[in-house]
Amino acid sequence: MSDFYSILKQSIVDRRLTKPGQREEVYGQARAAMIRKLWSFDPPLAEDEIDTRIGTFDRAVERIERDLVALFAAPPSRSLPPRPPRAQPPPGEAYDEADMAPATAPVPARRLPPVPTRAPAPAPIRAARHDPLAERSAAIEEALRGDYAETEPEDWPSAAEAEAAPDRHEDAWEEPEEYGEPYEDDDADTQAYRADEPPAFPATQEARRRLASPAARWSESSERTKIRLLAGAIGALGIVLLATGIYVASSLLSPGPDAPAQPSLPVAGGGGTPQAATATAAESLDVVQAFTLFDGTDPTVFESSSDNPVQFDKDPGGAGLARVSSSTSNPGVRLNIGPGIATRLAGQPVRLVIVARAARENGAANMRFAYQSGMALSHWQAANLATGDVSYALVWRVPRMQTDPNGDYVLIEPGIPGDGTAADIRSVRLDLLAKEPG
Repeated sequence: MSDFYSILKQSIVDRRLTKPGQREEVYGQARAAMIRKLWSFDPPLAEDEIDTRIGTFDRAVERIERDLVALFAAPPSRSLPPRPPRAQPPPGEAYDEADMAPATAPVPARRLPPVPTRAPAPAPIRAARHDPLAERSAAIEEALRGDYAETEPEDWPSAAEAEAAPDRHEDAWEEPEEYGEPYEDDDADTQAYRADEPPAFPATQEARRRLASPAARWSESSERTKIRLLAGAIGALGIVLLATGIYVASSLLSPGPDAPAQPSLPVAGGGGTPQAATATAAESLDVVQAFTLFDGTDPTVFESSSDNPVQFDKDPGGAGLARVSSSTSNPGVRLNIGPGIATRLAGQPVRLVIVARAARENGAANMRFAYQSGMALSHWQAANLATGDVSYALVWRVPRMQTDPNGDYVLIEPGIPGDGTAADIRSVRLDLLAKEPG
């Protein structure tokens, strides 16, 4: 609020409010908005500080009024004469091509010859090193998977050939010439181990293809492995089916809402969520006394402007309701609580309960409401409206000091200010609580 002088003055100047009556109305609206803001602080401000800020505002308004009277009384500034048009050449006179030619001729771009790229030298090809130990391991694994007596490959050597040439593959190995002398294992223990081992031969290509496919691996698996895999798959499927059944059952047994949830609108000044509003209304609290402010029979308890009247209607069952809406100049309506009930509720915790729904035609998706005690204002409680009647509530402790002799008010603002949407108010009730919940 530290810059309200310049903001308020600039707003009046932009709107050209030259009449004093128009400016007085703007001052009054700004003063009321500032007072509501001062009383909505949490923690609340001291009364002396509030009075000081109100006095500062009043002095600023006097200063703005003096400046505006002088500003609007001053004669309007004289505008500059229009600029003469540029002189055009006489008809029939052509431009000289020399005058229109550029100062310097464009220099053609010089193309540089392409830079030859040098192909990278091919990497030296090194023959794969023969590993007899890997071949022996493959042969052992092949022996564990089946019986070689029944499916012996045709390209395997006989036992006599194997004894005659146990290391035929090792003898045929030589390193490429570019790496120098042929490879020789200098480890004597390794040579002795190889001499004592039986010959090993790699698996055939047909066996490798069979083992690479999933069907071949499944057919080569043992019966015990197959049973374990089938049991694991059945268990996983059972868990999925059980979780799906629990989810479907919980969806069917849970109570559904009256209408699909609407997105919440941002509420100025804070406030609770729509879920908290319905939960507070349904919560069982220790109520000392209940006061019915509106039960659908007397819509005159609502106060609104002439361009935003409150309409009284009845549903097919004959129950009455008040249809409230918003306009460009008035965001909603208010309901007078009265000085008697306001005095009884001063300094006490109360619960404000409103039963409402979206109007049948041009219904509002959201609504917010608050309790106003003089200059003090509770938090704004937001509510998502449905097509059926729903109870919404807020809990607040009313200030002990009463600053309005006419009593307190309930403020109700449906939809977005100025959009013309409406809400049907079925009833409004105040509950005097023995203590604050929680």
